Amino acid sequence: MSAEILGRKVGSVGYGLLGLTWRPTVPPEEQSFAAMRAALSANCNLWDGGEFYGLSPDANSLTLLKKYYTEYPEDADKVVLNIKGALQPGLIPNGSPEFVRHSVERCVEMLGGKGKIDMFECGRRDPNTPLETTLATLEELVKEGKIGGVALCEVNADTIRVAAKITKIVAVEVEISLFSTEPLSNGIAKACADLNIPIIAYCPIGRGMLSGQIKSFDDIPEKDIRRILPRFQPPNFENNMKLVKKLETLAEKKKCTSAQLALAWVLSLSKKKGMPIIIPIPGATTVDRVIENGKASDVELKEEEMVEIEQIVAPCESADLPVSRSPIEGYSLSASTKSQNLILTTQPPSARTASYLASTTTARRDAATPSSGAVARTITQTRNARMITKAEVPALEKRAGSAFAHDSEANGGMGRFGVVKKIEEATERRVAVIMTLDEKDRRLVEAAEERCKVFSTHR
Repeated sequence: MSAEILGRKVGSVGYGLLGLTWRPTVPPEEQSFAAMRAALSANCNLWDGGEFYGLSPDANSLTLLKKYYTEYPEDADKVVLNIKGALQPGLIPNGSPEFVRHSVERCVEMLGGKGKIDMFECGRRDPNTPLETTLATLEELVKEGKIGGVALCEVNADTIRVAAKITKIVAVEVEISLFSTEPLSNGIAKACADLNIPIIAYCPIGRGMLSGQIKSFDDIPEKDIRRILPRFQPPNFENNMKLVKKLETLAEKKKCTSAQLALAWVLSLSKKKGMPIIIPIPGATTVDRVIENGKASDVELKEEEMVEIEQIVAPCESADLPVSRSPIEGYSLSASTKSQNLILTTQPPSARTASYLASTTTARRDAATPSSGAVARTITQTRNARMITKAEVPALEKRAGSAFAHDSEANGGMGRFGVVKKIEEATERRVAVIMTLDEKDRRLVEAAEERCKVFSTHR
């Protein structure tokens, strides 16, 4: 099944560029170029990149694309390119007209006249700038020919409906996979279906866990961000692997890989009544993996097989995990459990505890892990926190809870930006909000501190 975006046909499977420029060790350009060419040969021509997808401000998706288009100019017109930006250092959203314009124009400049930006989306909605103001600026940039259309990233159903009344929205990007099904039930998918807006589904293979390539925690490379994500921590990892093994058994019956099965499940959602077109954008750094992902469109899932997959996932919803909003991920924080998972410090937190906070305090899922810049800033700020009084606890606890409605909008959680915002609010009052820390979390903390050392300098 193919789709159309801005009048151009795109393959049923797209291609995520993040892993080519934003990881501890990026692949050689020759390898990246080969993977990119393979994506086009597999009809994966919807590419998704970012202004901030890189280990330095001057090395990201756009700079890689410029080099690629210089080497293969004939490919520039084959790609339908979606770029996200408008995030300040530390990955803080800024939807002001000046910053949005600066971000778009910088992206255009980085492409150097090679190819074009078909869609642009702000990495997150800026709560301090009216949506109308941000979208009006993007609409102006469309009229100026600097971008082809306006997309949205990680917003909720209400924002989608409001945005569609302000300007034409050509796509909405959210996370959808067997590990992340919230958009299918929280109104996002329905809003997109009602408005005929396609969904771009990132991390459709569950950050690699559904690929079958990761069998143990030790299979995750050193300094890989997944080492600090709750999904990959014991006992969550073991619980999730039980799910993966069952999916692998079904994949064998279908004569496909588990990654192809996971992608086929996402693709099959588009065929369901009331669902929009959903285009998964798996990332891959090798030709073989790109081709494997592209062939997922050849895997047909019958209705009974979709039911079987859902039955495999269903038992995880009653698993004895910390919370249950996204149980198969192993960790999340719902409104009913906020107060159980948050505590207020009675002494200034150490750098280790602050690092743990910045790396794991998420209101919904591990995808909301803060940036390294936020980690570094949080450590500095929380070192100055003072002891709080018992009388302050109820009010601050209530205030902490209210922050969980902010970001990421798409999943009803606070997200990385809300974490930083909450910490800043708390430290202004000379107090700190932290997560409980026990011995089993030491590996998380150490990984977070290591990540901070590796990545914080460029932000």
